[in-house]
Amino acid sequence: MDNVHPLAVLLALIVGGLLGIWASALARRYGEWLEAGAEPDMACLLRALALCKPASVGSPRVPDAMAPDAQGMAAFSVHAQAGQNASPVFASGFSRPAWLRTDTGIALLLLAASTVWFCMRHGVSAYFVALSAASFLLLCLALIDWRTGLLPDALDLPLLVLGLLIAWWLPDGPSLPSAAAGAAFGFGVLWLIARVFYLVRGIEGMGRGDFKLAAALGAWCGIQDLPTVLLIASFAGVVFGMAQQRSLRPAGAYPFGPFLAGAGLAVLLLT
Repeated sequence: MDNVHPLAVLLALIVGGLLGIWASALARRYGEWLEAGAEPDMACLLRALALCKPASVGSPRVPDAMAPDAQGMAAFSVHAQAGQNASPVFASGFSRPAWLRTDTGIALLLLAASTVWFCMRHGVSAYFVALSAASFLLLCLALIDWRTGLLPDALDLPLLVLGLLIAWWLPDGPSLPSAAAGAAFGFGVLWLIARVFYLVRGIEGMGRGDFKLAAALGAWCGIQDLPTVLLIASFAGVVFGMAQQRSLRPAGAYPFGPFLAGAGLAVLLLT
């Protein structure tokens, strides 16, 4: 662990907290717009990224450029139209526990703590900045998936590309061959599991956004640590399902992205 100036640690704490608030506001605004009938495309996400305000509450206003057509659009039809990345959440009757519906404080604390830890461990370096950016993207993905059942390509793919670029450019993380193998393994193993599940049960078990997020985590963690990420995410998801339904055999579906993102961040913090 590097000797870091206390002022740098304080700055990392402040920046991390602000990023956490921003991520929470982005997820809330994006989810509100989707429920109001906006298309789940990159334009919607980028506009939410630019316009979100941490204090914004109340009824969402869909920008004119994203308003539904004259025939209207059902509130959750966007999830069917974006089926490539959608999780089979809303058809299952899944509902968030009350204590998880207000996530701004959790997001603030999580990103503030993460950026401080990365700063203390890696110093004020390019790798520290990259890890902080990855933490922000992971938190955005987790919160958006939790609210909407979607993992947008506009966040998944930059996370993947950034992970591969960092592996190529910096020696601190996994090597480029390990990152590339991790990305391929992450996408492939979840695709295979989802395919087998579909053949056995006849229903979709995961959306393609989960595959892409696993690929991105493979790029950041490398092939050697990705199995740990997948095991932690799977275990946490099962425990959450049992705790929420108070059953040893939980039924229905819930977003897997938040557990993937959380497990990935945990591995990045500890390795």
